[in-house]
Amino acid sequence: MMLIMALSMSVPLISQLLSKEGSGPRPMGVTQLKEINDMYKIVLRPTSPKLRGTPNDPTVVWAVYFFKPYCGACRRIRPIVEALASTVNHTEHLRFAAIDCVKFRVLCTREGVETYPRIRLYKADLQNAPKGKELSEINMVRKFVTEWQGMLIAYEVVAWIKSAQAQGHISKAVNWPEDDALATAMLKYKERGEVQVDGVTTILPKDPAGFIKDIQNSMYMSLLDAVFKGDGSLTGARLASLLKWVQMLAATYPSAEMRARSTLTHCLEDHLRPLPPVALGPLNLPSELSALTPPLQLRFPFPSLQGPDQCWRGGGQPGGGEQADRSAHPLAGETRWKQDKYEAALREWGALEIDETTEWGWCQPGAPGVGGYPCGLWLLFHTCIANADKYSAGAHLKTIHTWVKKFFGCSECASHFDQMWEAQDGANQRSHPDAALWLWRAHNMVNERLLKDPDNTGKEQWPSLPVCESCYKQEARNGSAGIAISSTAFKPAQWEQGNVFVFIQETLCYGSDTLTCAQFYDPSMDGSASSGLWWLIAILVILIVLVGLCCLLLLMGAEEEPPSTATAADADAAGAADESTDAGSEAPTAEEKKGQ
Repeated sequence: MMLIMALSMSVPLISQLLSKEGSGPRPMGVTQLKEINDMYKIVLRPTSPKLRGTPNDPTVVWAVYFFKPYCGACRRIRPIVEALASTVNHTEHLRFAAIDCVKFRVLCTREGVETYPRIRLYKADLQNAPKGKELSEINMVRKFVTEWQGMLIAYEVVAWIKSAQAQGHISKAVNWPEDDALATAMLKYKERGEVQVDGVTTILPKDPAGFIKDIQNSMYMSLLDAVFKGDGSLTGARLASLLKWVQMLAATYPSAEMRARSTLTHCLEDHLRPLPPVALGPLNLPSELSALTPPLQLRFPFPSLQGPDQCWRGGGQPGGGEQADRSAHPLAGETRWKQDKYEAALREWGALEIDETTEWGWCQPGAPGVGGYPCGLWLLFHTCIANADKYSAGAHLKTIHTWVKKFFGCSECASHFDQMWEAQDGANQRSHPDAALWLWRAHNMVNERLLKDPDNTGKEQWPSLPVCESCYKQEARNGSAGIAISSTAFKPAQWEQGNVFVFIQETLCYGSDTLTCAQFYDPSMDGSASSGLWWLIAILVILIVLVGLCCLLLLMGAEEEPPSTATAADADAAGAADESTDAGSEAPTAEEKKGQ
């Protein structure tokens, strides 16, 4: 009985721990097409409106992922396919499948798939279906309607599948998961260690998470140092610029907790206005990240905010329809700040000024001009752009430029940065790789300039050749074509800039939980994340312990059996006999009386 009770109590607990879905259809994950006929029986010409009890009628659109197991590019994109399949909760409208094009080479060739990875949507033509028939009666044929093949970053796939919905290929009933949910699902899948890929980094840092201390220190300091000027008040355009900076942190900081803490509610009249479509030419990216499709036309979907009603929450995208709410950030809601009140609010929020007790990671202060706040700021800039996406990176780069201009305490440094901004066309860096590489070039130009300063030492080009060999062109590495590698001067001809972009992402996405960085960070390779497998093992251990305790209690109870009815009667009889004996010993017998 106790065993049954323990099991009945543990089942709801286990189901609660394992199930994170609410009501509604459950995500079905990726259906692996294991037989050559599966593509026909399940996707192209299904013979039943059900697939093992799950929806597969003519209203279901299939997203089929074509891959080859040895293909590094395929392994890079697999996690976002798995994440979409495990979070999109509308299996009656959209299903996901995968097909191995090494095993089924002929089938993939028949479908016209010759380069990988590729994702295709297959949809039935319901507009031309016979009238008056039930869905189950329609002789269904699904046909290829659109496909994805492009740069191997998760946000590209998400943007494509959402655009397919906008074009009418996917039901409007499908509501897409938040980016953070997709990132979590990607990292959970990658923890299994099935999609590890080789990076471009030659030597990994000894403390790969060390920069996180540095960016947090510098983020706090960026909100406290050199904020107030003149009359000691912060208001108007200067406050608006600082709030844009906080808004960027709320969108790109590599920790969901800090992004939530940095979320603010504020209405700005002049924020990210819509930009015209931008034609992205071919990028010099490594083969595993190269776009194989024609140049994309991107539109940045940030509307201007023109009235007091149009507020957004910092953690989401402007114009996303999400109503403003109370903020975790202390700067929300005020239109004028006095310095003492401002600094008190930030300190209560958790911001700390840098002093001699501050702990640093990669930016441990050393020689003059090395490490500390400036080093941490550069890492913060790079990390925020690394965590940005295809739509926001250019706008975030502008926010960084504005912050340096208005709030960096070294006026000479800010002036140099502004000059670089103009000379290097910073305002027109709109794609994610372009924004990241512009900031990297600016950083190395500053390093070169500071080496000429007798008060500064150790400013070499980043990354160095030992750290990232593939970031340098082969002809520069072997000294051919008249190109020699310089560790002190910025020479564009020596760099393989596509690999530099990947290096930055691999380095500064470590430990991040944003959708962009979930593409480049693999927790299975460092053991830093808690694996879902360990969760399951822990739950099973708890269950085994509960069952063992119940069995032990049952065994102990069996050893201490209660007396039966017969045994009790015998005990009573024995007790009566004892009493008779005792009484006999006290009363004299007849012979004893006669003798007396």
